[in-house]
Amino acid sequence: MSNELKRKAVHVSMIAWALLIGRIAPWQVNAICLLALLFNIFLLRRVTSGTLERALEREQGYSIGLLAYPAVLLLIGLVWHEQQIIMAIAWGAMAFGDGFASVIGQRISSPKLSWNPAKTWAGFLGFISVAFSLTWLFIVGLLPEAIREGASLQAWTGIIFIAVIAGAIAESQEGFVDDNIAVPLAAAWVASIAFSAPKTFPPLPADWLLGMAAVTVFAVGSVALKKIDRWGGFAGWLCSFGIYLGGGWTCLGLLFVFFAGGSFASSWGIERKRAFGAAQENNGMRSVVHALSNGGVAAACGVCAWLFPTEALMWKVMLAASLAAATSDTFSSEFGTLYGKRFRNILTFKPDVRGQDGVISLEGIAWGLAGSAMVAIVFALGLGLSWAVGIILVAGVLANLMDSLLGASLQRLGLMNNHSVNFTTTLIAALLVRIAWEMIA
Repeated sequence: MSNELKRKAVHVSMIAWALLIGRIAPWQVNAICLLALLFNIFLLRRVTSGTLERALEREQGYSIGLLAYPAVLLLIGLVWHEQQIIMAIAWGAMAFGDGFASVIGQRISSPKLSWNPAKTWAGFLGFISVAFSLTWLFIVGLLPEAIREGASLQAWTGIIFIAVIAGAIAESQEGFVDDNIAVPLAAAWVASIAFSAPKTFPPLPADWLLGMAAVTVFAVGSVALKKIDRWGGFAGWLCSFGIYLGGGWTCLGLLFVFFAGGSFASSWGIERKRAFGAAQENNGMRSVVHALSNGGVAAACGVCAWLFPTEALMWKVMLAASLAAATSDTFSSEFGTLYGKRFRNILTFKPDVRGQDGVISLEGIAWGLAGSAMVAIVFALGLGLSWAVGIILVAGVLANLMDSLLGASLQRLGLMNNHSVNFTTTLIAALLVRIAWEMIA
């Protein structure tokens, strides 16, 4: 058996530990995950002689995947300690889906994914079918029935299905972040939202057909103008409709502000940026990963605003903050590269190379502030909420600075790429609003 197959076999077999879910206390499950993490850090290499590590990982002296597997499960167990089934779903998606996807993709010849040529449709669909069926059988057939309290079997079937799809989408993204991180977190997050959603969906907005037509024109026009590729246009359409669904025309306008402003910023002075080695690839044309990393959090907030109408205002402000962060980052990077005078590493404050990850300038920070303010002001004008300007502005700017911190640290180490950093910072901006909201309420 090859080392890669051994690695996948161990990957899948670790689901056996999930049999303890519902049979022992949540803190005990978390303790086992912690012990597994410590084992992988200090003992795994000695026990396996490094056979579970890929060549590059052996050179680095560590494996992100082998460390992330128990670490992410521990994180999920801590966040959703009162809903152990969420952990079971995420574990199943990671063990079964991610474990079998690459094997199926390698064994069955099929077309490549349009948004990621390194993955195949066989692997993508294999992930969904295998992960859904085995996770469902595992939860329904092997785990205590008590963990399914709160929803019917039919409801859990639907929750498992959409959670697995979220995991498959996360796994299919090119170089976004390690699958052992992206897959379980995506599955857990979607499963949690689906579980807490109302059992009967709220009505669609009265003018939803007009909204759908508007986002369709927006997506088609963006593809036609070569601002985004076809799959990126489809992902953008989904994000746009999600934003409109709960955020209405004002929040849809914020997306337009970000997209139009970002496209302008990317194309402005592009020849000078090329000379600096800081120009966007493909003349600034966006792809599916751009759409999801910058607009995915906003879309999720829009859907939540629709699903939870009593908390709709909070979700709208979170939505606006995520787009403020995305706009702030784009303006800071694009205009700061052009007009910055002194460039310094945000961690060391020592002079550094213009356009590199984690490099800032006063001019770039000022442009980032302007981008965040633009989104905040448009939001306030649309909803008449002047107090929201400060919250959105601060959240957007702080998230932009966090973007630089992640760029100077994890991104330079190769642990994150630009898309995963962008997604993380938009999520941070939304969470900052949520924290502020809880403190004020």
